[in-house]
Amino acid sequence: MILQIEILRAKYGFSTKKPLSDDILTSRLKSLGVESLDGIEFYRNTNGMTYEWFEVFPLYDKQNLKNTWNSLERINDPEHSSYLKGYPSEVRSRFLVFASIGGDGCALIDRNDSSIWFEENEELHQTDLSLMEFIEMMCKEVSEL
Repeated sequence: MILQIEILRAKYGFSTKKPLSDDILTSRLKSLGVESLDGIEFYRNTNGMTYEWFEVFPLYDKQNLKNTWNSLERINDPEHSSYLKGYPSEVRSRFLVFASIGGDGCALIDRNDSSIWFEENEELHQTDLSLMEFIEMMCKEVSEL
């Protein structure tokens, strides 16, 4: 996964936030229900990835409040998030919102099976893409617009 991310970074030139320590990274992700090594490794290398209008939400960093206010933690808190409004709590708890895909759209990971979904125009759509394939598709889409 690291190699794939570095290839995408070289090709598209996206930026990321500064890395967090492994202890903080792991504990924050586990508090959000992300316990897989792939999910932790993904965030270790893409925390706050931004490429024009596509953004992977960063983990909150109290040392970098200005740039991490719209954090993964805040975006997944129903009291603060504009995403998945109007959906029942069972649906909101099933998904982890991990990225903004432009406009009011967001990308989601199903906590049950790690499948990738997106919400657009208040409708949920499942993809058949892996997490890395989704990230690559979004980078390609941004670069073509």
